[in-house]
Amino acid sequence: MRRPRDPELDGMFEEPELRDLAQLLRAAAPRGADPDAAFRTQLRRRLLEEAWQRAARPAPWYRRLFAAPTLAWAGAAVGLLLIGVAALTFQMTHSGQTTQLAIGSPEQGAQEVALVEPIALSFSQPMDRDSVQRSIDIQPATQVHYDWQGNTLKITPVNGGLAPSTHYQVMVAPSARTAAGQGVGALPAVSFVTAPAPSPKPTPTPTPTPVRLPGVRTVAPASSSRWAADGTALHVVGPAGQLQTFPIGGGEPRTLAPDGVNLIAIGGDDAVAYQRGHDIIANQLTVKDASAAALGLRGGRPVFLSGRDVLAADRSRLATLPEDARSAQFSAAGDRLAWLGASGLHVTDLATGRDAAQGPAAVLGDWSADGKRFAYATDASVLVTDGGASPPAKVLDLGAVNGIAWSHSDRLLLTSGAGLALVGTDGSGLRRLDDQAGFSDPAWSPAGGQISFRRDGSVSVAALTAASPTAATSFAGQDALVGAFMDARRSGSADQAAAFLDAAGRDAYARTRLTFSDQPALSRYYVLLSEPGRVVVRLVFKDESTIEETMGFQRDPAGRLLIHGAAATPVRPLSRGPEVIEVRISGNQVRVAFDSDLDPATLAAGIGLRGLAAAPAYDPASRTVTLTVPAGLAPGTDYTLYAGSVLRDVGRRAQPADYELHLLGPAAG
Repeated sequence: MRRPRDPELDGMFEEPELRDLAQLLRAAAPRGADPDAAFRTQLRRRLLEEAWQRAARPAPWYRRLFAAPTLAWAGAAVGLLLIGVAALTFQMTHSGQTTQLAIGSPEQGAQEVALVEPIALSFSQPMDRDSVQRSIDIQPATQVHYDWQGNTLKITPVNGGLAPSTHYQVMVAPSARTAAGQGVGALPAVSFVTAPAPSPKPTPTPTPTPVRLPGVRTVAPASSSRWAADGTALHVVGPAGQLQTFPIGGGEPRTLAPDGVNLIAIGGDDAVAYQRGHDIIANQLTVKDASAAALGLRGGRPVFLSGRDVLAADRSRLATLPEDARSAQFSAAGDRLAWLGASGLHVTDLATGRDAAQGPAAVLGDWSADGKRFAYATDASVLVTDGGASPPAKVLDLGAVNGIAWSHSDRLLLTSGAGLALVGTDGSGLRRLDDQAGFSDPAWSPAGGQISFRRDGSVSVAALTAASPTAATSFAGQDALVGAFMDARRSGSADQAAAFLDAAGRDAYARTRLTFSDQPALSRYYVLLSEPGRVVVRLVFKDESTIEETMGFQRDPAGRLLIHGAAATPVRPLSRGPEVIEVRISGNQVRVAFDSDLDPATLAAGIGLRGLAAAPAYDPASRTVTLTVPAGLAPGTDYTLYAGSVLRDVGRRAQPADYELHLLGPAAG
């Protein structure tokens, strides 16, 4: 009789062959004898006694450690730990795969970044370099190459550097990855502004023919001299200290003091004050035992500097200087004192006693006719100050200046190692009168038209006429004027900026903003176009909005170049497409520089002169498009340059609308 199959064995195996083998072995197993009831009862009793004995004595520590309850609790703790680790791992690997990353750059927030230096991005941990380079976006678009130095990426422009006076942004997209493969999330952009374009180096010229001032007439040996108030005579202090008056029209000199004179001052009413020995003499007034370092006249009575005290004729103290003065000069009215100390130039108001430090200075110069401004020199420049809190205005760069005289028509006579020169107080109209060395102590005749100076130990006079020799100006007068005007506006000095405007210019800027103390403030500016009598300047504000101002120029009766009028375009946002940053016209060509690398395929339809056939040629090294007109540009004719919205940069960005700029054909010759 066949034994029934065991269903438990069939459930243990899936293959039919294994099931049959298991059942066969079960059927072949020998059956043992079943124990009787007495054996079962005795075995149960022995097992219960053994269990009670073991329960009564403590088990060894290693058995308790591996006992079932202990293992159960340990298993639960390990399970919780593994669940936490699994949850953290899930969060790190499935919630965007981001990690905390810091990025830094020395260019961040800088205002004058060098045009040819690479941009450095430093990461706080190792990066996947390929993913970082693919994720970088530069605005304006610029072709670059990359160089890794550890965790720092150097980004170097390919085509000759960055564009001048341009706001750049470098962004790393979230697609960048760390070396461990984690995302970086949103990183802040690196933002900076590049420096202005460097001034072009002058073209070497042949050695010029020596310049000589004609009609020079030597008056007398002198240690110092002053013009009489009416300009008809010179008061001269001779080598022995004798004070004499020499008529310019000819005649015998008149002696005022036979010897011992070392200081002299002239008043507006032709009063003469001088120090002889230890006495100060002014007409019928004598101040005894007065040791003076500087001498002036105030209301016809002498004022003088003694030590650190400025004293009146009755020895009352008008002011006290904060430090010792190496040299000093009173204004014509005797109400202000310019002096040079260890800390530089100071201007002291004798009516209030207020002293204002102006900055470094090497040489004292001269007061303006109204006594409101003072000209002086540093080692490398000539400057003008109003003696207040406003920063001094640079007139021009010129080294080794040893004397300055200020005319009634606002022109400065300069003596230096380069000779004798004439320049407007705005830096315009530089004229070289004589290129010999050895000039000093320049002075203007109050009657105008004549100058005096010392050379070879004597004082001489000369007449300035239209036939006086001139040299080419060392810089364009209107460009220097615009630079000083815009710097004054950016610094917020309305009075200083207004000094560069004539009546029509002041009227024009009364209808627009002269300074930018309110928001948004002026961030930077650059000259788009400069042509005779006309300059176009782009102003960029802190909020990245822009306007363009077109300025006109005219000289006043005294010959000073001033801004005569201005017109401004409506405010517009700074485009992220290619921006025109400079236009130059010469011959039959118009050269247009951009702030970003252009896509050459868009040039033909994207840029030109309206109404003219002008094929564009692109130089990627300078980002400049040259438009050549075969028939030439007619002098003084109006032309319109356009850069259309189809013009794109290498980042495929374009301006939102066409850009136009009006320009004139180049001057003939």
